[in-house]
Amino acid sequence: MTAGLSGAVRSEWVKLRSLRSTVACYAVIATVLVALYGLYLLLPEAGGYDSALTALLLAELLVAGTAVLAGAGEHSAGTARTTFTAVPRRARVLLARFVVHTGAVVALLVLAAAVGWSVAAVAAPDAVHGPAHPLVLRAALGTVLALGCVVVLGVAVGMLTRSPAAGLTTTFVLLVVPVVVVTAPEVTAYLPGRALQALVLPPAPPEAHLLPPWAAGLVLVAWAAGSAVLAGVVLRRRDV
Repeated sequence: MTAGLSGAVRSEWVKLRSLRSTVACYAVIATVLVALYGLYLLLPEAGGYDSALTALLLAELLVAGTAVLAGAGEHSAGTARTTFTAVPRRARVLLARFVVHTGAVVALLVLAAAVGWSVAAVAAPDAVHGPAHPLVLRAALGTVLALGCVVVLGVAVGMLTRSPAAGLTTTFVLLVVPVVVVTAPEVTAYLPGRALQALVLPPAPPEAHLLPPWAAGLVLVAWAAGSAVLAGVVLRRRDV
């Protein structure tokens, strides 16, 4: 089983590196993450929240979109049958995509933190706070968990819908719409978009009805785990 999984992981890694569109997406994601981590140093200031939220929404949308394309792309291109012929155990393909794309995003996050914090410290040394500030540290670590869950959710949604358009629409509704159009906040607090906001950014006023960070983290993990299990079950039971 280990050899089978490692082979599937290598195959997905080759696909990631060889597809120009995917490489381009990750290059854009890296740029946005550098800006995001630079903005995190402004979170302790009064005007830092809105800028960080905007950059965070853009980052999660780009990460989710790339993950959806990783999950649905082969179905729309008609090459999924070849993949599942080479790796008959479909759960391995799903797990390999989780591993490769989550690993790529985490690597970019580490790089973005180093570059973003360095650039911000040089460009505006009097305006930014250090990475050890509690709000900055919470945002930095929370983003790793949050975007890791977004990758899993995006790949799973792509595999479930088999359509890039449907997958992108679904993730947009789950991640962005609840944050931009806040209706029934007590309910939408349990959607991934608002849970991600509550996990990463500083505490909001009570009327925002956001979850505590620990609860928001559990909600995100539950969404990621639930979508992964559902994708695995559906993938085993239906035809390619």
